[in-house]
Parts: sequence; C-alpha cells; structure tokens
Amino acid sequence: MKQFIAAITIVIGTLPLRSQTRPSFEVASIKAGDAKDIRSGVHIQPGGLFRTENATLRTLISFAYDLRNYEISGGPPWMDSEIFTIEAKAPAPIPTRRDYETQIKIMIQSLLADRFRLTTHSETRQESVYDLVIARGGHKLRLADANATDSTLTVRSGHLIANHIPLSQLVHSLSLQFGRAVIDKTGMSGRYDFDLSYMPEARDGIFGQLQPTAVGDVDPNSVSIFTAITDQLGLQLESSKEAVALLVIDHAEKPDAN
Repeated sequence: MKQFIAAITIVIGTLPLRSQTRPSFEVASIKAGDAKDIRSGVHIQPGGLFRTENATLRTLISFAYDLRNYEISGGPPWMDSEIFTIEAKAPAPIPTRRDYETQIKIMIQSLLADRFRLTTHSETRQESVYDLVIARGGHKLRLADANATDSTLTVRSGHLIANHIPLSQLVHSLSLQFGRAVIDKTGMSGRYDFDLSYMPEARDGIFGQLQPTAVGDVDPNSVSIFTAITDQLGLQLESSKEAVALLVIDHAEKPDAN
C-alpha cells in the first residue's frame, strides 16, 4: 500500500485533452447519470475502453490521480452530488500491458481538464489526522500464521475481519471510514488476524462529524469504533495535526452532455 504522503506526490497538473505531451481518448461521451440507478462504478476495460456509471467528479478525480477522497480539497458544490456516465475509447495501441492502466488514467486526467475544465494545484496544509498508537497495557493483536499466503481484510457494517494483514491495511481502511488520514505510529511490523466489532457510524455530509447509527443486525449495545480499537485490539486513535499534501481544486465546470 502507498503511504499517505507518497500517494500525493504523484499529483501532476491537468493538461488539455489534445496536449502534445499527454495522451487523450480518441472519443468520449459524457451524459448525466441516472439517480434511480443503484449502480455506481469506474471501470478500465480491455481494448482501451473506459466506462463509468453514476460517478461523481470527486470519484473521477480520485481514480485518475490515485488519491483518496480526503486527499482532495475544494471543488464546486455539486462535486459530490452530480453524477455522470462516461464511455471513452483510447487510440490504439497502448504500448504494453504494464503501461495500460497508467496510460488510461492519464487520459482520464486529460478528459477532466478538457470536458470538466478542471484545474488544480498541490498544496501542503496542517490537517486533522488520527495517529494510531499502542494503548496503555500493550496491543492485543494475534500474529498470523507465518505459513499463510492469503491476505484479506473484509469490511462489513460494524465489522473489520482481518486475516494475515499488515497494519498498513488497517490504517488504509480506517482512513477511508473517517475521511481523514490515519498515521501508523505503532512501530509494529508483521501480519495479524483480528475481528473488530463496533457500532457503525454515519457521517453528516461527506466530511462531517461521525455520528452513531443503528444498522440491521448489529448489537445496539456495541461500542464506537474508537473504543473497540482500544478494548479489542489494544491500539488507540489520537487526534493530531500533520502537514498533509493535498490536491486542491481551483476550478471545475459541469460538462456539456454528448
């Protein structure tokens, strides 16, 4: 997994779709998404094809630049509400299989610049983060079987079920849930098994405060994820401030449908 800061350093400025130095899609169709359609996704397909169903601008930027949502700052009010269905085709051939995904993502960056008029810059700011540390009394994690080969982290409502994972994967999952960076300061290496159970959290707005909510078959007496991490894993999340590199959205427009 890329470290948080490392992931952001790959950010490069957007360029026009027909730039001499950047590849572009040969053809691209953008239409308004269907709010009644529950499907949502972003797909790179064989043959130089790129397709989305009901994707927001934030999702497109996140995918194109290999960023998490919390690594993107600013943007227009409709960035998380307007949805788009896109079908695009790259000119052939894309040189090698190894280059395939990278080249398509660069073409998506060009598409965003040309059709969404997206302009950005990178900036380092002091941001709220969580430091993951070992709680008083020591951690309670179980070392995984050294002979195991599979590594899985299953995320369900109110549960994180880990098999043979490094803490970097836990940090990654927690960062997505909280909408802010989680920094591993445990100093622990190795791979672990655990089953973390907690009360699911609802967010008031995409970057709002986490609020408890009862969900389905989850025990209403279960604790918050913060308490569960300490009680069940022997770890602790501490609020902190860190210098974080962000991709800042300077300008974006809704594209003309075609």
